[in-house]
Amino acid sequence: MRANPQLLLPLMFLAALPACGRGAPGSQQTAAVHLASTTLHVEGMTCASCEVTVRTVAGKVDGVHSVDVDHATGVATVQYDPARIGPVAVASAITAMGYPTQVAVETSKPAASTSVAGFDPAMAAMCQAGCAAVEDYEAADVVSQPGARAGDLTQCPVSGVVFRLTDEHPSFVSDGQTWFTCCGMCMKKLEATPDRFIQG
Repeated sequence: MRANPQLLLPLMFLAALPACGRGAPGSQQTAAVHLASTTLHVEGMTCASCEVTVRTVAGKVDGVHSVDVDHATGVATVQYDPARIGPVAVASAITAMGYPTQVAVETSKPAASTSVAGFDPAMAAMCQAGCAAVEDYEAADVVSQPGARAGDLTQCPVSGVVFRLTDEHPSFVSDGQTWFTCCGMCMKKLEATPDRFIQG
């Protein structure tokens, strides 16, 4: 059975349409994506196979562009689109696979005498979409708690989400020091079990 050229030509034309104009002068280009980078501390990796697992899990998170993992140091470096995902959500995905993971937050300010004990992965996943700061930022821009003020970027002690602090955010006083959460749900968890999220 011979193919009908009158039918083939339109099909060939349609097949070529997706490639037409891509990169051509005057064509509309996709806006450039501004990537952010974060360092994650991953526990439990003992071999190259662990590296592959962590790299695969993190790489499948929507918004992640590249992942570099070193099991010897327990460090994963992730490049991601901050408009779509945040480092806490990536850390939560890795933690869910059995490798407890924390976001490394470095700051030029002196470390506070009080530190965060541990984030709630479930709250991290919930708050990432609605509470996280949408602008680009570096780890050094994040002000540790306690000590953060309105206008600062800081990290929720419950969800671990980095957010822009305002006067409307819930606050909790512990041993004379004020802590802020990204939302009311996180505040309820902090008030119920402060020792879980804050340690002296």
